[in-house]
Amino acid sequence: ALAATVLEALGPKLIAVAATEAVVDRAFAAIGGRLDGTGLVALEAGLALAADAAKKFRNALRELAK
Repeated sequence: ALAATVLEALGPKLIAVAATEAVVDRAFAAIGGRLDGTGLVALEAGLALAADAAKKFRNALRELAK
């Protein structure tokens, strides 16, 4: 329910899930069919993205979406 609310209210372009494999699987199952153009990424446990790296990643996704 919370995931659906976030998708509807914010319309994010990218969602990154950093959690255990079981949690990632549940997240993908819960919102995978409702993304409507939003990217959904699973991050390996312990992986951190610096702000600059996140910006570059977003820009790369935009280029791929063209």
